[in-house]
Amino acid sequence: MMRSELFESEDTEIELSYERDFYRTSFLIVVSETIKKQLTLRFRYKANMVGEAFSVILQVAIFAAMAGAVTLVGVNNLEGNDVFIFFLGSLVLIVFSTVALSAPLNAVIQDLHNGTLEYLFSTPISRYAYFVGTAIAEAISKSMFFLPMLAVLIAFSGVNISAGLLILAVCITVIVGLIAFGVLVALMGVLWKQVSAIAALLFTFFEFICGAYFPVTSMAIPFQVVAFALPHTWGYDLIRYYSFQGTWTPLLPIQIEWVMLVVHAVLYIVVSSKLIKRVERKAKKFGLHLI
Repeated sequence: MMRSELFESEDTEIELSYERDFYRTSFLIVVSETIKKQLTLRFRYKANMVGEAFSVILQVAIFAAMAGAVTLVGVNNLEGNDVFIFFLGSLVLIVFSTVALSAPLNAVIQDLHNGTLEYLFSTPISRYAYFVGTAIAEAISKSMFFLPMLAVLIAFSGVNISAGLLILAVCITVIVGLIAFGVLVALMGVLWKQVSAIAALLFTFFEFICGAYFPVTSMAIPFQVVAFALPHTWGYDLIRYYSFQGTWTPLLPIQIEWVMLVVHAVLYIVVSSKLIKRVERKAKKFGLHLI
């Protein structure tokens, strides 16, 4: 190899390395700045937060009342306090549902309203980082409701510290998958504009089919097959397993459920990152006003 070619090769490698480092840095900067922006807007409008707090309290009260009147029959027969633990295990994840189905989509709707969506897709920043930052900000704000609810679940079920940490680990893993799924929902908003009804339908579907209100084993086989394909199912089941201190009969062996939970999270991340590139190419070719 000639000396000039060697220098050109080294320059190319240095340039590619610089671009990779710049992308990593800019990705983190976009995520950080988006989180700051969203949290600033979030805490500026306190009336909305007060309404959400009362909504969460109302949900807990309703499920506490239902626990005294409902008996869940199936592989795990539950009644009384056990029913309340069952419902409370669902609520600690339901409180994060907006991370996937509302936060990134609301960001798209807001950008459409303000006329800034095309600007967002014309800048060199990572759109994925923008949506991830929006979802993380929502998760941070929701933690004000999640942490007290988790503390009530741990205290009410009487689990030890290690089991409580495992419940927290389950929730964090589910949230990672929800953030990636939230990007998918946001991209639906970019392509089809009005998808709020679809997002609400998905929210209701996930709650019922994944076992938020009744055990998955009590459903018909076709519904169980659909439930097994969704990460929420494994999140609910693992939380209940640890909440009932091992007396809950899981859908699958615990190690396999953890694998399923992680695989689903990774799958959502891969699919959403691939899809956002396709949306970016379509936006550059046709313009967002024509999508």
